[in-house]
Amino acid sequence: MKWVMTSAKSSPANPNCNYLEMPEPATRFIALRKDGSGAELFCRMEDGGVLDAGGNICFPAWGTIFAMASWLEDSGFSFWTHLPDEVKLFYENLKAESQN
Repeated sequence: MKWVMTSAKSSPANPNCNYLEMPEPATRFIALRKDGSGAELFCRMEDGGVLDAGGNICFPAWGTIFAMASWLEDSGFSFWTHLPDEVKLFYENLKAESQN
């Protein structure tokens, strides 16, 4: 699998940041911390809101892509990439198990 990382904000290391390349609605993505301490999993919902891996709202649905880029940067993230559709977050697995 090839990982293509997109910067949350332009920087000397990545001056070609495009705010329109924020994660698409209804996708899961991983965001890497700027300080190299790790990464976090997120899901951008169909309405545009962002949930973390535990199902907590991190970014409101009414926010713009510019505000989302600022939120990622202010939260300490520098890059993100989409996750494959097969990857499910914790609360999605619980929801699927409870329906069976």
